[in-house]
Amino acid sequence: MQPAYLYKYCSYTNPFHLELLFLNYIYFCSFEKLNDPFEGNFYTRLDLVPNEQLKEFLKQLLEHQGIKISDPKLEKYLDTQKEYFKNPEKIRENAYEVYNKFIGVFSVSTDPNNILMWSHYADNHKGFCIRFNRENAIPWFEEKNKQENF
Repeated sequence: MQPAYLYKYCSYTNPFHLELLFLNYIYFCSFEKLNDPFEGNFYTRLDLVPNEQLKEFLKQLLEHQGIKISDPKLEKYLDTQKEYFKNPEKIRENAYEVYNKFIGVFSVSTDPNNILMWSHYADNHKGFCIRFNRENAIPWFEEKNKQENF
């Protein structure tokens, strides 16, 4: 069962939290601005992904960036990149760079009484917690996310 509410732990000293409280603005931060240095990192071996799935993934990724490419050109590109796909560290670095540029994070919790969250994210229990009705919040977050420019 999904929780009825989502909670955002906030600090009065964080201008983004104040904008959320008073102006209905949401800040989607990049992975590099999160306090966990491993957030957004992943390990993958694209050389193990079937070629058709990889082709479809790359096609969607390029189309998302407004680049249309024909299947034969994409196939040729994949053939030239086989060695690159075997280098998970390089892929991870490139993906992390893209994620930081195009993906934002808005962290919420399902628990309004988590002592650790109050300590870390609500200015050592001196901050505040905003409650969102989950049913209304998810579409609202999605709409706000579409409006953001990273």
